Amino acid sequence: MAASSLAAAAAVLVALNAAGVRDRLMRRGIVEAPVTLAVLPFEDLTEIPEQGEFIDGLTEELARTLSAPHSAGLKVIPNVRSMTYKGSREAADRIGRELEADAVLKGSVARSGNRVRIDAELLRASDARTLWREAYDRNVGDLFVLEREISDAVLGVLRVPSSEPGSDRRAEPRPPDPAAHDLYLRGLSHAMRNNERDVDQAIALFEKAVALDPEFASAYAHLAMVYGTKSANYRPTDPQWEENGFAAARKAMELDPDSPEAHYAQAVMLWRPSYGFPSREALLELRQALAVDPDFDDALYEHAFILSHVGHLDAALRELRKAIALNPANTVARFRLAPIYICQQRFDDALAVFDSLPRDAFQSMWTGQKALALISLDRLD
Repeated sequence: MAASSLAAAAAVLVALNAAGVRDRLMRRGIVEAPVTLAVLPFEDLTEIPEQGEFIDGLTEELARTLSAPHSAGLKVIPNVRSMTYKGSREAADRIGRELEADAVLKGSVARSGNRVRIDAELLRASDARTLWREAYDRNVGDLFVLEREISDAVLGVLRVPSSEPGSDRRAEPRPPDPAAHDLYLRGLSHAMRNNERDVDQAIALFEKAVALDPEFASAYAHLAMVYGTKSANYRPTDPQWEENGFAAARKAMELDPDSPEAHYAQAVMLWRPSYGFPSREALLELRQALAVDPDFDDALYEHAFILSHVGHLDAALRELRKAIALNPANTVARFRLAPIYICQQRFDDALAVFDSLPRDAFQSMWTGQKALALISLDRLD
């Protein structure tokens, strides 16, 4: 089938799914390709020091690689949701149904010296049927290429095209230095955890990665993101983190002008007091990120956050709901609904949001904003 026909078929498949028809067609065997994919944390069969970091990063990178082509009809569930099942003995198909996925990619990793064995399996969530299975025994230096082999195999089995109709797939990045790639995967595992200790570990690992491979665009992009997190959340009065973040983002965009992570990091660092909150410039960066990766839930959240501050409340709510639909575990996005409801004088709706979230989701804002909603309802006690 021609690529254009595949793309058109996938677009029809998405429309059918939205109407609730696709599942009935799957049961009748008319449609076989799953649409929503969960990448579960791969099992550690080696249990050597730092192996857990490596595997968490590998899982994150596989999910990102599968998302990167923006295949028509394929949605990859954000890894932060799948990672909650790390170490779970629950059946993969059941996890898939809990995540509302059509298919689940699971696997295991065993590493010894410079060799790595990866066993990967793709299951249909509805009935645990194996759609694809493969074992790879490779040199660690081949891991970057192997990630893309697994991604291409999964996309082939799911029968989805590699790009949207009328668009070109982004050029494949150059393979990074193997040692730098190993550090990068370990850095990803820490970057997923939003506390200062893990942020510092991610910074150290990404810094080592780019020192080994100065042309490693993805490592620079993620380094910019964690520098931005360090600056905004933990050291807002220390200019070095801000300066480092801008430098890393510029380098990432120089190496890969389409990097959504780099544009996202640039926006987060721009929209702060030291730069006078330049909303137009920050929104432009976020729109460039979302043009490349429409399912980037953090970029959707940040876009909504800025829109709400310049008075576009309805548009901000739409963006937040998109982010939450993509990643219900994004508690910051869920929290942000409440201040917008307060601005719209929907105080009971705001209280419902506060009551659905733990206080530590955004502790100081949660307390102050909830108090404001209660005062507005004359519930002064």
